[in-house]
Amino acid sequence: MPQQPVQAAAGQPVEEDVSINIAGHKIKGRLIMKIAAIVAAACFFFPMFTVSCAGVNVGSVSMADLTFETEDTTQDSYYDYYDSDEEENGTVGMIVFLLAPISAFCICMVKNEGKGWGKEAVAAFGSSALALISLYFVITNTMNDEYGGYVQAKPMFSYYLYIIACVVGAVVGIMIIKEHQKKITANVGTVQHVEKPNVWVKTALYTVGETFAIYVLFFLLSATF
Repeated sequence: MPQQPVQAAAGQPVEEDVSINIAGHKIKGRLIMKIAAIVAAACFFFPMFTVSCAGVNVGSVSMADLTFETEDTTQDSYYDYYDSDEEENGTVGMIVFLLAPISAFCICMVKNEGKGWGKEAVAAFGSSALALISLYFVITNTMNDEYGGYVQAKPMFSYYLYIIACVVGAVVGIMIIKEHQKKITANVGTVQHVEKPNVWVKTALYTVGETFAIYVLFFLLSATF
């Protein structure tokens, strides 16, 4: 007797990639996320902050400068205004803002789509942006408390580009999650292992958790090296 076909709905729907229409061209969401991660990682090496002392522009620094303690040879260095020992203990943790987009890129390279990589990708991008924004406010408030506004750091284009790239990656990840949830809803009567409806809560918790992890790693590295 002919065998009964095995229903594909016996397992949970696969979390597949989505196609996004940009200027009449369909581009895979995973590709957009990879590009966003590369752009964010590249911003790490470009000038991100301008530093002024008593209203005089001292120069511009990138997160790579702060991490590896490189100096601008064309103008007075930011480090000339501070004790070198203090700076050595305060900036090495900036490397986390390079590791964060790299981890997001690696998540987008995952081949097994059935495990729901969308949440992890959103958390990686979202936490990178949140950590950078909040850390900037922490640093500026600390500088104001210590120097009374005498020394100031202002964000440059690369700072905003880093955040925009992370937001784009997170938004595309959210679109992937939404498409996955539509499949689950359509198969809710037949799928044996249906993902719980708190996927958005999980995504938010992942993002907050990874933001906290970036902070911990930042201060741990800064205090150690």
